[in-house]
Amino acid sequence: MVTLSITSLTIEVGMNCTKKIVYFLLITSSVTTLYCNETTPLSYTQGRNKRAREKKERLAANRAARNHRPWFRNRPPAKHRITHMLGGFTEDVVRINLGLFSWDSFKIFVTTAPFFVGARIIDEKLHNCFFDHKNKKNRNEPAQWSKEIARLSIGVPIALLGSQAFFSRNKDMQTTSQVFLTGMPFVLIAKDLIKKLDFDLCKRPYHEKFAKEQRKFGGFPSGHLAEATYTAVLYGMRYGPNYAVPLGGIAAFVTVIFLSSNRHYLSQMIAGAGFGAMYAVSANSLINSKLAKKRNLHLGLGTNKHGEPVMNLAMKF
Repeated sequence: MVTLSITSLTIEVGMNCTKKIVYFLLITSSVTTLYCNETTPLSYTQGRNKRAREKKERLAANRAARNHRPWFRNRPPAKHRITHMLGGFTEDVVRINLGLFSWDSFKIFVTTAPFFVGARIIDEKLHNCFFDHKNKKNRNEPAQWSKEIARLSIGVPIALLGSQAFFSRNKDMQTTSQVFLTGMPFVLIAKDLIKKLDFDLCKRPYHEKFAKEQRKFGGFPSGHLAEATYTAVLYGMRYGPNYAVPLGGIAAFVTVIFLSSNRHYLSQMIAGAGFGAMYAVSANSLINSKLAKKRNLHLGLGTNKHGEPVMNLAMKF
């Protein structure tokens, strides 16, 4: 009996010791885990790399969240965005102006030439209807308000249609307006260069205010009608009669007002219309190729093997 009691006591003491050891190990492991989970101070380099990773992940999440919006799709990386825009704009400028020497532009020139020659024959007779050479006065001149309407009727459509380059969600309309705005300054620049010529056909008609005694240069071609025709032909070709009819009506209205105001001869108005139509056909060809995702000119900035900045230009013929 004594031996059995001693054995039972030994087993009980062993179990108590085992429980204490197990409890100690559990507490020790819990404390160790708690302290191991605390954030240890990061070095400057580690902190910078961590912030960079977090920023990259945040930007990626933002791009994924807004990917459903079409005006944010297919954008180049931020560090290449300026050079991408520069290359695209340069390509558009070159191709619009080179398009003036295309077969379609030549057909417009050939079509316009007979009307120009015929108008030259009747220019003076038509001008006599609106100018009294004996008294040096304009006659049958339209009211001042109609002149203002003619002037504003060109600028308003240009501003409204050009704004679609930034606000339209339709890819076709957005691209058309972008190319339209790109080509418009060169329509104005080109007609100003032509007006520098000193030929008889470049002289404006007599006017009681600025050309009473002697005709002045700068009338060929009509810049206002070139702008109006450029707009009407381009959007008419893209979107049909819904745009061609009202914009063509504006061009016709401008022609009547400027002709009866002794601003231009009829031949100069026809030349301006043909000039604007040539640019419109060239711009339409560019729009078709852009929508088909054909890029033939690439311009970018980079560095050479010595680390010096260089410009790269490549063109496919």
